[in-house]
Formats: sequence, C-alpha cells, structure tokens
Amino acid sequence: MADRIILFSAPMVQAILREIQNPGTGKTQTRRLITKEAAQDAIEVFSPGFLTLCGNRDLLLVNVIPGDRLWVKENWQALTYGDYQPTKSQPCDIRYAATDREADLAPDIRGYPWRPSIHMNRWASRLTLDVTDVRVQRCRTSAKRMR
Repeated sequence: MADRIILFSAPMVQAILREIQNPGTGKTQTRRLITKEAAQDAIEVFSPGFLTLCGNRDLLLVNVIPGDRLWVKENWQALTYGDYQPTKSQPCDIRYAATDREADLAPDIRGYPWRPSIHMNRWASRLTLDVTDVRVQRCRTSAKRMR
C-alpha cells in the first residue's frame, strides 16, 4: 500500500464531498489516461501494477493498484501570519477553494494568495481516497458506456 498524489479541480472535490455526505449523489471513480502512444491493440492485465499491450508486447507500469491511498491536492490558501511558515507539526488555518464561499470574490482575500493544487503539502490535504479497483479501458469503449 502506497500513498500517492492526485489533483482534482474544485468541482471534482465538491462531488467527492457530496458523495461522502450523501452516498450515491457524487463522485466515486475517476479516469486517468495511460500515457503510452503505442497502445493500439487490446490491453490485458499482466500482473498487479503492470500491463502488456497486445501486438507490440510493451510492458507498461501502472502507478496505482488496489490498496493504495490517494491524497487529494486542490486549490488552497494558508492563513499565515508574519514570517510564520506552517509545517506538519505546526499547521495553520487552511481555506479550500472548492468549499470557500468567498473564493470567487477575490483571488487574494486578506492578503493570502490562493495557491494552486500542485503546491499543496500533504499536511494541508483534507481528503484521502482508498483505491478499491483499477481497470484499463479504451477511451472509445469508456465513452460508449457513458451514453
């Protein structure tokens, strides 16, 4: 089991929070592209964490497997004072753009800039998701099922 990072936009974080509060009303899965240009033929599972692309027999490492935990990075704001730099042992107040009602009013409220999700530290993350299943689908196959 490994802890890994996943970035979500504000609407996606809102959907996750909605699912936590009222199961069946929000987001329970996410899709990410496998960045392999040679993936032209059927994809089959080789072993946990690896895939083989039929046709060219390339091995492809899948970064996430069931049992892993994903800690969510989202746009945030650290309310710090003076030269104080928050740490895991001495955190500060955190505001999250996904649930802050004033997030759209000003990009920099009270002098604290909104920080992009890519710069979020682990201690500032409020969501950790458990991976229960990993599947590989072609984009076209996935789109047909969505209809």
